[in-house]
Amino acid sequence: MKKLILDAGHASEEELKQIDREIRTVVTESAEFAQRKPRARS
Repeated sequence: MKKLILDAGHASEEELKQIDREIRTVVTESAEFAQRKPRARS
């Protein structure tokens, strides 16, 4: 997928790296939030 995006000129290598960093930040923050949140009782 990355090669297709780069070859088509939709984004540069640096732009893809920035997007990846942003995604990792959101996932990490979400996981940390989920760990702090009390679980609902069934």
